[in-house]
Amino acid sequence: MTLVDEFSALLKRKMGLDSGSIGKAAVERAVRHRMGAVNATDEYDYLIRVQTSPTEMQQLIEAVIVPETWFFRYPESQTAMAGLACERLFAAGVAEDRVLRVLSVPCSSGEEPYSIAMALLDAGVPAARFQVDAVDISQRMVEFAQRAVYGRNSFRGDDLAYRDRHFTETADGYQLSAMVREGVRFQQGNLFDANLLLGAAPYDFVFCRNLLIYFDTATQERAVQVLRRFTRGDGIIFVGPAETSLLTARRLPIVPAARSFAFLAQAMPPPVEVFTPAKPIVHAWTPPRRPVAPPPPARLPLPHAAIPPVPAAPVEAPGASRADVSLRQIEAMADQGRLQEALVQCRVHLEVHGASADALHLLGLLQDAAGDAREAQAAYRKALYLDPTHREALLHLAALIASAGDVEGARRLQAPADFRRAQRERRLDVSESIALLSEVDDCWNRIGIRGDKSCGQLSGYVHCRNCPVYATAAKRILDRLPPQMDVQDHEPVTSESRRLSSLLVFRLSREWLGLPTRALDEVASTRMILTLPHRRDPAVLGVTNVRGTLTVCVSLARLLGLDSPPVDTRERAAARMLIFGGAGRAVVLPVDEVEGIHAVDLDVLEPLPATVEGASLKYSRGVVRCADRSVGVLDESLLMQALERSLA
Repeated sequence: MTLVDEFSALLKRKMGLDSGSIGKAAVERAVRHRMGAVNATDEYDYLIRVQTSPTEMQQLIEAVIVPETWFFRYPESQTAMAGLACERLFAAGVAEDRVLRVLSVPCSSGEEPYSIAMALLDAGVPAARFQVDAVDISQRMVEFAQRAVYGRNSFRGDDLAYRDRHFTETADGYQLSAMVREGVRFQQGNLFDANLLLGAAPYDFVFCRNLLIYFDTATQERAVQVLRRFTRGDGIIFVGPAETSLLTARRLPIVPAARSFAFLAQAMPPPVEVFTPAKPIVHAWTPPRRPVAPPPPARLPLPHAAIPPVPAAPVEAPGASRADVSLRQIEAMADQGRLQEALVQCRVHLEVHGASADALHLLGLLQDAAGDAREAQAAYRKALYLDPTHREALLHLAALIASAGDVEGARRLQAPADFRRAQRERRLDVSESIALLSEVDDCWNRIGIRGDKSCGQLSGYVHCRNCPVYATAAKRILDRLPPQMDVQDHEPVTSESRRLSSLLVFRLSREWLGLPTRALDEVASTRMILTLPHRRDPAVLGVTNVRGTLTVCVSLARLLGLDSPPVDTRERAAARMLIFGGAGRAVVLPVDEVEGIHAVDLDVLEPLPATVEGASLKYSRGVVRCADRSVGVLDESLLMQALERSLA
């Protein structure tokens, strides 16, 4: 067992974390970060220190967790929760001193439990009639949540009216109102600690989102049992969208509220097989003798509810096809708890309108909710066959496979090679790829080192690249899309796509230029340059440290004869250094800005305009259009020859 495996096993025993869910490299980075913080030089000594020091064990946990959340991340869940809360509190015969109890675990930096409190207040629930408890394993996150001051990264989406109602803008960020803060109690704790919430009354609602996906199958089973122990007999558990199959596999009935990802805590009894003699089929379908899920109770109107309720029936959009209308009607049946009827109608839809990725995905959801995991997997696979980029089908299939114990198979669904193939086939550049992953937020560009630097974690990590959120986002971008399918299921790569090359686009002064990524080792942040005495070539700036090696730094702007006017602070913050040339002859090239990576055909370039002359013309192969701008493509061979002459 390697040292990384030792630390991974220790983290699993302590907090249940499956290192495969975040990658062993993330664990190793966290270990290196903590070793540097305590000036430890030997990994074995640090392992013993972690094993014998609860304080250092907690610090390692703090380093490995990935906090990523925002207010009203799943608004439909808060809608459903607020409606159910009003039913429980305001129904006839309910005592006026009945207090609703809600648990949020893990609560991260506090956005989820505060969203719960805001939703209840906006639905007309008096502050004295509910109590939200919030638990997180990170003491740092708990302290951050208790301050209740948030930056722009915590507010996403189009509807931010709740921010105007409950927050006050200050110089440090948005301060949450005292009324909301007083409705939430925070504490540090471990979900698997037997003493956690010991003696506390059970909860009406338990929110545990996007935690189970970081556990292996056995740990998931333990976690679900703990969550059910925290919940009342009539309580409800809310999970993340990728975790729904973990609860349906344990026969927890789904709550009929669209996109709420909510389940009753009490499992359905296992089906009893009763032998009955075969009978002739009289009708194509007869109503089920036992409903799969209980019908929803009648709901009282929400007093001045601020969050719009989920519509009971779909509204036909202008120009919607008959197939789309049919699917919306089937979804409405399922939302009302009529699962068996929805299953039958979904099969009829497939016969009438033909197979489509959306219809097969819906069929898989219905079969999954009914507890038929095998048929649900088949439906999800068929949906992905028709549309390999169907994100919802991919997520549900991966979660279903993982819940069955095939974690490796679930990971193969999200293989990096498939994402690169999708980039080739669909000509995706980096920005478009990130847009496909709605839950991956480029916070480093807004509040991090390239933004306004308002992130509360920046002072501790110094640079975003040291933050686990940054590394996790990169892994999710590379691994998430599209699903791994059989090679024969896809069209062969055409000769046209084989000519595509990867081009890094950057800015020097006012010029946009590009270099093939094959000529680059790394794109690094700016760092100190040590000048060299007696420089013979003014383009040679000096040397800088690249991963422990002093490497020559050359001004590409001077080499190309480009003027370098002063840049403002925002441009300087976006400056980068390109490590060009490869092992043995690497050269550092400072640039003013890196725009991104694009797939281009370097065999078909536009000629250089007549206005280009001198060195830029000498080292350029032509012009290509990237992101609505003309980019001069540099010839890496000629550029390397010029650099070698400068260094001779």
